Amino acid sequence: FYCFCGLYYLIFINTFNFSLGRLRVIQASDGSDVKLPAEVRARGKIEFHSDGRRLLGLFSVSGQPERLSWYDSNSGELKPVAIDPLDSVHRARMQWALSNDGQWIAFTTYQDRPGEQDGNNGPQCELWKVATDGGQPQRLVVWPSRIYNVSADASGHGVFVATDRGSAFNDVWHIPFDQPLAAAR
Repeated sequence: FYCFCGLYYLIFINTFNFSLGRLRVIQASDGSDVKLPAEVRARGKIEFHSDGRRLLGLFSVSGQPERLSWYDSNSGELKPVAIDPLDSVHRARMQWALSNDGQWIAFTTYQDRPGEQDGNNGPQCELWKVATDGGQPQRLVVWPSRIYNVSADASGHGVFVATDRGSAFNDVWHIPFDQPLAAAR
């Protein structure tokens, strides 16, 4: 759900299996389709940039969308987010969030290695932050357990995560960028 220039839009993935499908945008007021300049496949979470024209998500023109990319809703161009050095194993499991002001992306990586069972190298998760235009990511913290979802907080000074830290079930934690382990709640 997104508001731009006084109009409200719903963005979703048209899919039969709740996983992979065609990106769609409709006007919230009447359900009419918003014609996109190019068809694109998507999976997972999708977020609007605050500029109102770019979408962030796992997109591809064909095949399995596995790369975090920007989709320009004016031109239809896909531009991968330059997060170095992420290999395909990390990209496939990465959780991410776009800041409300569109200036940064928070994302996760795990200790898992290709060809091994997940968790062989521990449950730890690294939380990173990178500018939306790409560049060298800044590692914020090695979180002591898995993170299953990430969402930016409204202030831009931290993230909310769904994690199993402290219990056998997913709990919501706030991780501030300043003193992420000591001040996490």
